[in-house]
Amino acid sequence: MLRCSCGGRIGTQTTKPKGSKTTYHYYACNRRRQLRKICERAQRSLSATEVEETVWRFVSVLLKDPEKVRAGMNRLIEQELSERSGDPQREAEAWTKKIAECDRLRNAYQDRQAGGLMTLDELGSKLKELERTRELAHVELGRLLKRRERVDELEHDRDAVVESYAGVLPEALEALSGEERRRLYGMLRLEVAPAPDGLEVTGALGTSGPRSTAT
Repeated sequence: MLRCSCGGRIGTQTTKPKGSKTTYHYYACNRRRQLRKICERAQRSLSATEVEETVWRFVSVLLKDPEKVRAGMNRLIEQELSERSGDPQREAEAWTKKIAECDRLRNAYQDRQAGGLMTLDELGSKLKELERTRELAHVELGRLLKRRERVDELEHDRDAVVESYAGVLPEALEALSGEERRRLYGMLRLEVAPAPDGLEVTGALGTSGPRSTAT
């Protein structure tokens, strides 16, 4: 869920100074590590403990307001639905009809060729054109299906977060394991990036729009 200020993913690193019994965990830009040089914006490494505590403090405070969580998740759903104008259901029906029409025309062209009303070259040209249209229709249907799946998943996660986490006693939140917190962050679609005044959080828990700052 971490991104460097340069846009690259941030990954977990560990170090154990010579002679020390302590292993230190930190986050560093993957581009910096892979290219073996400082990334474009010279993002410093971040203490894993400090980042995790800051993000959790920010999230746990906002979880005390279930309606704010619900509003944030609803905003993500609205953004997903508004990515492309039009009625997804109507679009899906139109592309489904287009596929059926391609199948009908394919059979009709083959019958015409068999009856001597069309040459093999003409048939081949028509079939290639139909196949291109058919492939496009399947691509668009797949895109619409994935869009619907993303909306369904967001709605499911919204209900799960509100019912299972939002508004619960602070003691219960603090008792969540690291894995449970990671799962919660995933449902909230959180992404975190270093910012001059703290950490910039993107996802469902924005206090004014999609971004908030945790310090």
